[in-house]
Amino acid sequence: MLFPLKKISWLLIIIILNLLTISCSQSKTSECKRLRKVVNESNELLTQTHSQTQGNNPQDNLAKLAKISQSISADFAALELIDTELQGFQQRYQEMFDELDISSRNLIEALENEDSKAAQTARKDMEKAANDDQYLTDEVKSYCASPVQ
Repeated sequence: MLFPLKKISWLLIIIILNLLTISCSQSKTSECKRLRKVVNESNELLTQTHSQTQGNNPQDNLAKLAKISQSISADFAALELIDTELQGFQQRYQEMFDELDISSRNLIEALENEDSKAAQTARKDMEKAANDDQYLTDEVKSYCASPVQ
């Protein structure tokens, strides 16, 4: 009687471990999809805004960019992720859009005050945030494509 009971208990342990692995895999996959959805929506929103603001007053365009960046940052903050690596990406996206919001507002202020040095600093901060986007997106793609460990 003990021998079959041992086999059954080992079989149950193997089944449970397999279910946990599948569960973790599905969790990572679904969380990656949710994160990528917010990334794609934010890129679409920024592209739409850019095309709609061509030829408008630069300060108005920057104000729209700041407002949209603030909204996108809130969208990233609202994501509920369990995977710690994805949480790190989420935090970095949120910080990037916070920086874009702040630097846009700083550039508006510098333009209004005709402060070329402050405007140059704000513009550099905006460019850095924009450049971080592609690098971060590549990292997310790579992580989400990797198998669950």
